Amino acid sequence: MERRRRRPFLKQKLPLYFDANFPRQLIEDINQDRAWRKRCSIHSASAEGNQHRDDAFHLEFCKAKGYVLVTLDADFMNDNKYPFSRIPGIIRVVAAKNDIDSIEERLATLLDFISSFPAPRMFAGDTKFQVSPEGCVIRGRDAVTGRVKELRIKSGHSNIEVMEAFSYFQH
Repeated sequence: MERRRRRPFLKQKLPLYFDANFPRQLIEDINQDRAWRKRCSIHSASAEGNQHRDDAFHLEFCKAKGYVLVTLDADFMNDNKYPFSRIPGIIRVVAAKNDIDSIEERLATLLDFISSFPAPRMFAGDTKFQVSPEGCVIRGRDAVTGRVKELRIKSGHSNIEVMEAFSYFQH
């Protein structure tokens, strides 16, 4: 009988870090949900004792720990203020802080999509995701040229199309 080789990236969890402006109740709900824990390791500013730190601290903390920063703060999408420099990834959810259902739905949809990639942690690295009711904007480095590209995706886009857009098949 032939032995199957394990493919470790298929079980790869995204390490998420929720910054201080993320609703605590939602973080607690996500942390209690088995399906979320299966796909992600959950960290937060409050659990790490960082709730009174500024945005720059949170990003540097994520870089040091290898966490994908999850935020509601639009400032992180500013490339001049927060440039692409070996960031583990930034996910910005466009929603009001008190709109827990919309935040969770948008975040879950994006994470389902990212989790479908062969190496989700690698794909999220040096990439900024902004998810809103209109879809998702992905800005990240091209795997071949290293140049920052932007792709707007909506329901129906496949991960193959996204990988092609960022030259993952030519790498």
